[in-house]
Amino acid sequence: NNWAPTTIKRTNNSLTSNVISLITEELQPQDFTTDFARAFITVAQKKQAGVVRSDLISMCIYAIDFDNSPEQLKK
Repeated sequence: NNWAPTTIKRTNNSLTSNVISLITEELQPQDFTTDFARAFITVAQKKQAGVVRSDLISMCIYAIDFDNSPEQLKK
């Protein structure tokens, strides 16, 4: 793991305080589309613009790439 502990802690604190409340138990992986990601980022961005937006974009890219990866097509 190449991430600095301070980066991990900052990201975790930021997401916990600004984003977790926006994720419902009903949210399924197939619901996490590009349009959902845009709407999600817009809502979260209003809470703490720069940091949250950056973290969410990274998470969204990871989730969408993971879902569309060739390895996932086999499952």
